[in-house]
Amino acid sequence: MFGWKGLGVTATGIAVAAITRVLRQASGSDPADRDPAGAAQEGPGNGYVRRESGLYGSAAARPQDGGGHPRGGTGQGAGGGARAGDGADPGARIPRSPASGSPGPEAEAFPSAPSASPVPPTPPAPPAPPRISPVTPYGAGARDSAGTAVPARSAPPPAGGGPAPHGYRAAPGPDPYGERPEQPAPPGPTSPRPTAEEFTGAAGVPAPAPEGTPPGRQMRGTGLALPASDDQGPPVLVRGSRASREPWRLPAEPGPHGLAADEAALGGLTVRAASVIGPGHRAQGRPRQDAYRIGRDRAGEHLVIAVADGMSDSAHSDVGAQVAVSALVNSVRASLDAGTPLERLDHCAAFLSAAGQMIAVAEQRDWDPDTVRAVAVVAVVPARPHVNGRRRVWLASIADVSAWRLSGGDWERLIGEEKHGFDPSAVARYLPHDPRGADHGVVELSPTCVLAVTTDGVADAFATGLQARRWFAERWARPPAVGTFLNQVGFDQVQMHDDRTAVVVWCDDEEHR
Repeated sequence: MFGWKGLGVTATGIAVAAITRVLRQASGSDPADRDPAGAAQEGPGNGYVRRESGLYGSAAARPQDGGGHPRGGTGQGAGGGARAGDGADPGARIPRSPASGSPGPEAEAFPSAPSASPVPPTPPAPPAPPRISPVTPYGAGARDSAGTAVPARSAPPPAGGGPAPHGYRAAPGPDPYGERPEQPAPPGPTSPRPTAEEFTGAAGVPAPAPEGTPPGRQMRGTGLALPASDDQGPPVLVRGSRASREPWRLPAEPGPHGLAADEAALGGLTVRAASVIGPGHRAQGRPRQDAYRIGRDRAGEHLVIAVADGMSDSAHSDVGAQVAVSALVNSVRASLDAGTPLERLDHCAAFLSAAGQMIAVAEQRDWDPDTVRAVAVVAVVPARPHVNGRRRVWLASIADVSAWRLSGGDWERLIGEEKHGFDPSAVARYLPHDPRGADHGVVELSPTCVLAVTTDGVADAFATGLQARRWFAERWARPPAVGTFLNQVGFDQVQMHDDRTAVVVWCDDEEHR
């Protein structure tokens, strides 16, 4: 009897459980209807809802609405998805595909179940664009957040122009996988691209040479022809000498600079000065024996010029020439500062002062005075012309150093001995032994004249013929740049190996042009 009672109780329990299950299914609260992960299902149209915690936060977000961090952030989705029910597991996550964290295929195993209680239908959210992966480059090979390949675009998104189109990074950057597509023109007024001629003209870059331009020359934007190279060396008057191609050798003892140049302006005067060691001296390792000095009186009313040429057969003539020009300029300046009129300057006193200082330097260094021999010329030019626009120039010279006047396109010797005889380089008078043998005089310069004070290294070129004189007349008709002037003074010509020195003065007064 007991066994049958137990069976009756068991049958009764089974029936009660069945009735209870039917009632729970009717009310929609049966635990069997929940998904295995414990995530409650909502009404149709609301999608999946998850609750996250721990590393990625605890707020719910709907991936298809584009909300939250790509790796499962903390923000609510744009569509405002509903919270999970009280019975949901807070640690449960919907399996995601590896592309961008969107619901994976495993989530389709848990379809939404209709709710027993009436729920107002929610309009479906508009489809959102796929999330942009932060490491996906724009152009070829781009993929959206679902892993779908996106066709390459012909142009990247404009910077700062809103959200990036599908398949592009939000921020432009270098393309690591190939050539970056061409940027589209920004909105607004545009101008046509400049031509090559306009660009080179604005930037000061020489334009390509037009057809027919000689080889080695090109045209600037102005159309002027240029040499193939700035390093052309000294100009050749007629024929270059072999000595000019020899290397420059250093003297056994330190001496004056091989090159010296100056430019200056005083009143209406423009001055260029240069001295270049000759090929004969530099190829033999001998110092430059020419020297020059330019100065002015204290009032700035007169330009004072001195040029000297050391004698080659004198061991220390380079020192003698340097001392001579310094002494001549200082002596004449002192006389001008004392109020001596230009026409009454004492040329003997000036050369006596130079000879005395040359002898003193030789004795101080325990040299024979004969080892510092030199010849020299001195000139004084008023800084401002007279009322008639002309200047009276005072000159004094010993031996063959000279002064020349350029007038009417040709050079005229003003002072200095002409070379003649069996040995043209021989001189009868020189410093420091014959200071009273100097010549002197006063000449006039018109506003269009040019005065050149030179050693015989340049004067010999003037005296060689009409072609050389015209060459210098054309180049020194106006003041050249000092570098150009230095190169011209260092000209090359066969059988002319002496040092070259010239101080040239242009009387360029604006009121008397």
